[in-house]
Amino acid sequence: ADYIALLEKRLGVRFHAARLASEAARLQAMASGDIDLVAAVTADSPVAREARLIRPHINMPGVIVAKSEYRNLRALQGRRVALTDGALRINADIALDDIELVPVQDVATALELISEGRVDALVTDMATASYYIHREGMTDIRIVGKTGTTLSLAVGVRRDQPQLLTIMQKALDSITGDGRQRISRQWIHLKESSLLSSRSFWIAMLAVAVVILLVLVSILVWNRTLKQQVAQRTQSLN
Repeated sequence: ADYIALLEKRLGVRFHAARLASEAARLQAMASGDIDLVAAVTADSPVAREARLIRPHINMPGVIVAKSEYRNLRALQGRRVALTDGALRINADIALDDIELVPVQDVATALELISEGRVDALVTDMATASYYIHREGMTDIRIVGKTGTTLSLAVGVRRDQPQLLTIMQKALDSITGDGRQRISRQWIHLKESSLLSSRSFWIAMLAVAVVILLVLVSILVWNRTLKQQVAQRTQSLN
């Protein structure tokens, strides 16, 4: 919506929003010519078959949302993972049998299930994860890893409107990197991972503590041995 508003200013036009209830409704409206463009569509979407896509203007990495550390998809083997409609697909190199997929109605529901411990993680894109974690005020849930996949969204234009396709491409190309960053920052609220909640941090601290303890023990043993040697030498001299 922010991109569309910016394009309206750049082009000096007003887009009329058609709020359609489902993907099937969008597909039918595009095929029948009832709508001229779709603001955000993926290349593998059914709507893309009825439209020409310009270069993607939104590219979001797939992420893992959880309370515990899961750096990548392989770390989720044997876990219960929530997926919403339209979520990123699990990578093909990981068998679905190794991950128990739990369909959920929406991201808010998935976050609630993670908080209650009923599922281990949620797989989605970074923008969606960041927005809902911030909106729901989840302090114990964060983005913990990446899936290795990317969600790319592009504007889809009716196939019989090549001029509109060219206009939209030029208008989007005119949006600078700073302009895209400003839009991104409004929706992506990355919560820094707490150092104290990092497993690696505590392993490192334990290793440091063991080393310090060994050094202290060595000093104490050396001091005691030195005292015994001094006492023996003193006795010999006496």
